[in-house]
Amino acid sequence: HGSTHAYVDADKSLRSLAKFVRANGPFDGIFGFSQGANIATVWLCLVEAGVLDASWAAPRWACLCCATQLGW
Repeated sequence: HGSTHAYVDADKSLRSLAKFVRANGPFDGIFGFSQGANIATVWLCLVEAGVLDASWAAPRWACLCCATQLGW
């Protein structure tokens, strides 16, 4: 307990995803399975909160399957 390892990895994943989407997007949709569904959920929340610019980061649809408990 007390480790922030999962959150550090999630931050790195989100930064890597943002770099990829900026370079190759925008994309019509996002599909996430298991932990990918968690990352996709956080991504969508960041778009909704205005942290990520919707002009390049917002997909038109999302399919999230079998998400794990937050804080995986």
